[in-house]
Formats: sequence, C-alpha cells, structure tokens
Amino acid sequence: MGREAIANVERVVRRVSAVDLMLLGTVVLWALNITVTRYVVTHGFKPLAYAVTRYFAATALFWAFTYAREDRLSDLATSVPENNSTYMSDGTLLFGTGALADGVTVTNANFYLWAVDVGIKYRGLAFNAEVSQRWLNNFTADGPVPISSMYDLGLDASLGYFVLPKRLEVAVRSSFIRGPFRTGVEGAVGFQWFPFNTRGVWIAAEVIGIRNSPYQSVLYVYSAGQTGVLFPAQFLVRF
Repeated sequence: MGREAIANVERVVRRVSAVDLMLLGTVVLWALNITVTRYVVTHGFKPLAYAVTRYFAATALFWAFTYAREDRLSDLATSVPENNSTYMSDGTLLFGTGALADGVTVTNANFYLWAVDVGIKYRGLAFNAEVSQRWLNNFTADGPVPISSMYDLGLDASLGYFVLPKRLEVAVRSSFIRGPFRTGVEGAVGFQWFPFNTRGVWIAAEVIGIRNSPYQSVLYVYSAGQTGVLFPAQFLVRF
C-alpha cells in the first residue's frame, strides 16, 4: 500500500517546462534589479562631476525585442476579456468582442514589440527616451476580420533637473502613439519633492494634457479615448 502511494505521487510530479524556466529567469532578473537599486539608494555612488569615466558610465542605451502568441485568456462568453489588456491605438481591447468586426471575437494573435531606450544622468540632470514599434498579426477569430495585421509606433521622452540638489526635481515629459486607428499624444510638467532627506519618501504632482489616450489603467488616471487636462498628485513611500 505504501509503495502504491509513493508511485502515485511520482506519477503526478510535473516536469520543468520552458514556461517555468522563463518565470525563474524573470524572478532572478527582478531580484537582481531590486538588490542593485537598494544598494545604490542606501550606499550611493560618488558624484559624476569632473569624472569623464563615471559620466559615460551613467549613460545607458538598451534595446529589447519581445514576441508572444497572445491568448484572450478569458471565456468566449465574456464580451470583454478580464485577463489580457492588449490595446489598439484607439484604446479598444484587441480581444474584446467587436474590436475588429461586429460580433467577432479575436482569440489569438501574434505580438511583436521592439524598443530602444536611452538614458543619461549628469549633475542633477536626467534625460530618458524610448522608441518602440509593435506589430500584431496572424489573428485567430470566430469570424472574418477586415485586416490581417496592424503596426503601431510609439515615442516617449522625459527631462528632469534637481533645482535643489537631492530635494526638488522639476520635469517635463511627452509621448505619442501612432497606429492604424488613432494617434494619441500626451505632455506633462511637474515636480518631485523629497522632504525628509531620503529617496524612500516623496511627493509628486504634475499637470497633464492628453488627447486620444490609447490606454487605461486602474493604477493611474488614464481612461481609453480620454482627451483633456489632468492634475494628479501623489504621496509615495518606498519600502
């Protein structure tokens, strides 16, 4: 009886899959990022002033490419998927019923994303920018759709400067996404204030002008298709 129980346990043990390895790699990368960030925040590095080598070391250029066969991840009986938030350029969910054709639901699609990021920091000045391109194609749907692919181009950039060293940063930023259905544009100006001489607590506020938002999130103030002026303010604590 004991041997049969052991044999049954052995039969249900799941083998390690490629998804498990990718998840492990993600956890390791995030752990490394958190560890390095914590060291920088708590210990810090020497100032970059008058140090050419450290100046260039603070300049970063990255590129990334992502591919996925995206799934709707929701029951077809649900008109709006709850688990996949792939948006089109007009803020419509790709996997929502009627997104590409009346009464038709896309269940699968190829997702390609290519992005290039650049960032530079020097004596209180910080500049960051990203250019991204996204392709969606090879749609699987429960009916005919009028297009076979779509392409989106995105750009965002920000510029900040500490007018009071380690205390008060003013910043401007802008972004746009151009796609087959609409072009969304955003611009903002604001500040970050660190009142307690630590990077772990700060207050942030900005004025945002937005037109045709292609995205929405419960974590921030955007709504799909939104046009107008926003005034968000936040009190943040990093643990």
